[in-house]
Formats: sequence, C-alpha cells, structure tokens
Amino acid sequence: MQIYHLLSSELSHQVSNVICDLLSRVPPSQLLWFEHNSRDRSLYFVDFGKWQELEPKHLGRLKISDRSHTTIMGLMSMHWSGYVREAALKRLGKTRDGCELPFLLMRLNDWVEQVRTVSRTLVEERLTPDYAPHFVQCLGLVYRLEECGRDDHAGTLEKITKMLQSDDCNEALTVGLASEDRIARRWAYRLATGSDFHNTLEVCRSALSQEDPVIRLWVSRMVVEKLGHDDLGAILPKMRADHFMPVRREALNGYRKLSAEKSKAELEKGLLDAHGSIREYCRFFLKKDGVTDFVSIYRQAVHDPDHATLAGAIGGLGETGTAEDVPILKKHVSDERTRVRKAAVSALAKLGDSDAVQFLLPYLSDKTLSVCRTTERAISNKLEWIKIEDLWDIYAAEPRVTAKKYMLRLFGEYTRWTALPYLLRAYARNSETDFRLPAEFLRILVYNWNRSFTNPTVTDLKKIDDALAEPGLRRDDPLVKEITAAVERWRPEVT
Repeated sequence: MQIYHLLSSELSHQVSNVICDLLSRVPPSQLLWFEHNSRDRSLYFVDFGKWQELEPKHLGRLKISDRSHTTIMGLMSMHWSGYVREAALKRLGKTRDGCELPFLLMRLNDWVEQVRTVSRTLVEERLTPDYAPHFVQCLGLVYRLEECGRDDHAGTLEKITKMLQSDDCNEALTVGLASEDRIARRWAYRLATGSDFHNTLEVCRSALSQEDPVIRLWVSRMVVEKLGHDDLGAILPKMRADHFMPVRREALNGYRKLSAEKSKAELEKGLLDAHGSIREYCRFFLKKDGVTDFVSIYRQAVHDPDHATLAGAIGGLGETGTAEDVPILKKHVSDERTRVRKAAVSALAKLGDSDAVQFLLPYLSDKTLSVCRTTERAISNKLEWIKIEDLWDIYAAEPRVTAKKYMLRLFGEYTRWTALPYLLRAYARNSETDFRLPAEFLRILVYNWNRSFTNPTVTDLKKIDDALAEPGLRRDDPLVKEITAAVERWRPEVT
C-alpha cells in the first residue's frame, strides 16, 4: 500500500476510493479473517515495499479522499507496527459516524497493551444509545471477546450488553434480528431473548422461523430451560416440526418437562421419526416407562404403504427387527419415494444375509443418486458377500460419473491385488468426464502400496496383466509405469 507515494493526488484519491468500496463489502465479522490473511502475506509471502516501512508520522501525509479516510485508517490499524496501529486508532477516534467502530473493536484484543487501552477508551466513549445500531452490526466482533485472553474484557462486554438490552436500544436490537450478517443476527437474538423490553415468546417464534439452524438450536435450548409452562407448551409444536434433528430432540426434552402424559405421547410419535437419533432417544426413555416391544410397533407401521412416517418405521425396523422382516423390507426397496427406498436399503443391509446384499447390488445404479450413495454405504462392510466381478458389471454399465464414484469406493475396500485389475480397467476405459476418478483411486492404492505385504497369487497376476493389456491404457502414462514397476517387484515372490 503506497498511496502516499503517488505523484498525482487525483489518482491517489481514486485508488483510496476503490479500496474503500472493496472493503465496505466485507461484513464486520469477517474483518478479522481479512486482517489475518493480509498480515500473513504482507511480511513473509509478498514484498509490500513501503508498507512495511510505514511510521506514525506518515499517516498525516496520505493523499486520500475524505470519503475513504475511515477505511484507510482502519487498514492502518491492521499494520504490523504497534506504533502505527495506535496512531491510526487515535485518528479513527475523531470519526463519529459508526464506520470506525469495527476497527476499534478489533483492537480491543491487540497484543500491545497501549493499543488495547486506546481502543477500550474509544469504544466506551461510544456506549450511547445513538451508537446502538452500529454496535448491533458489529456484534460478532463484540462477543468474540468472550474467547479472547490477552486482556480481561468482562467489564467492557457487560457495559455493551447492558446498553443494548436497555429500553433506549430496543429498536436497534429489533433491526439486528434481520441483519444480513449471520453472526450479528445470531447474537441479536441472544440479546433480545434476555431483554426485558422484548416479548420473549414472540422473539423465540421468530427465531424458530430462521433458516439458520444455529439460531433455531440455541433458542430451542433456551426455551426449554427458561420459558414458563404455558409459553413452553405454546412453542413446542413448532419445535417438534422442525426439520433439524437437534431442535426436534430439544422439543422432546421440553415435553418431558411439561408432563409425563404429554411426554409419553410425543415419545411414541418419535419412534417413527425419520432420524435414527430421535428414534433411539425415544426408545431409551420409553424403556424407562416399561415399553419394550418396539419391533411390533414398527412391524405394524411398515405394513401401511401410505403411512406418512413409513421411512421412519422402516428405519426403526432395521434397528430392532430380525431376519424374518427381510421380505417386507425387500418390497419397500422398490418404493417410488426416495426417502422410503433409502430407509429400506439401509434396513435390509442391517438385517439381511448374503442374498439380501446381492439383492441390493442393482441399487448402486438407482435412478436417484442419493439412493446409490446410501446403497454404497450400506454394503461397504459386507464385501465378503459380493463378487467383485458382479460389481464390475454394474460399474461398466453405469453412465453417470457420480454413481461410478460410489462404486469405485467399494473397489477400494477390497484387498490390493483384488482391486487393482478392476481399477486399471476402469482407468483404461475412462472418458473425458470421469478419467480423474479411477486415477484418484489408483493413486491412493499406490500411496498405500508398502502398507501391505501380502503376496499376489498367480491368478491375481494374470488378471493384472490382462488389465495392463487393455487397449485404452498407455504404457507411457506415469501412473501406469509406476504400477507396472511395483507389480514387477512382486512377481519373483509368486510361487
């Protein structure tokens, strides 16, 4: 940064305005990331020339526009020299439009005590209601001080919190609930729920409608601990219907707090939840109430093909059922609903034997890729029941690159000598879109080559030789040459 060395004041002003416009796009909570990266590069990776030689006396000579003054001084407050940072802060202190506040807050945890002192003084001077909107937009910078240890920030945090939760700052905090900065929005909800001037129930309802799962989860935990009986009962249905599993689990905790009767009813509904953790949670607490025959509940539910919670019932049957449930699970594997097929695939792999695993192989090429992925995960620990030749036939017929990737993962789970010929054949038959996938798995195999010392058999070497003779495999390919050389080193060991 050498603006003050430019000969033309007009050009210098234009450059400073561009810097101002660019930095204005960085949310306050991301300024720390910006400083960290610019500092790492400035001294060790890039020669910034005069930037490193900057001294406090130079700050007054910078040819910058009035509009960009705060931004440029903010950049100066990130300088490696503590003297420059302190001088920049004092110049920022003369600005009172709120644009300087993020840079002042950043320096509260500066590693130089004198800089921290100047920053703290300037921040506390701005603890007035008219500055509340600016503090709300910088909440991420404010409350990250809870985790900072260069100084004791408890007093400063207490003053800021007390001000923002006061009646005079009610409007500013309400605006913060809709902030575009996700971090600021999270902290605004925390402050609002602790304020005496906000309707806690309405704030919680609003928070549970946010897309951010962190806000919803935090509020769900808070309401279970702090809301009264009536308010809690009014908000629990919304939590119970949340698509984020931890929020639904907190709702169940809330029902347990309300009454034993409501808790048992919700736990019984939770047995058919789509998420396995919720089902396990419900079984755990229902066992304490004497309910033990869960498999009968699941068996009854899976026989209703139109049941809204069919996927959850199938998942529960896979967790509690036996081999006699395999026939009904096979029927549901072909269901039109993706969620049901995924649940049935996972359950069948858990309860079935080798025949069931063979039954699932075609679903590695299911029309829905998420079902392909679920099948790969479900059978990955049952490869002793799968002939690698059958897996290859499915792979060779599959046109989709992503589905091929899932099957290549299975090839990689076989032993080195078993998997190598098929990975080579996949590499030889690559296309412009999927050639990287077999190469990636071959490189992993080569990387782990010396971690296994099992000798290949004559049959293994024959299959590898046949694969190396594939028409699409180039002998001058570095990867092929490396694999060929590695195989040749083992050939004398074969008897």
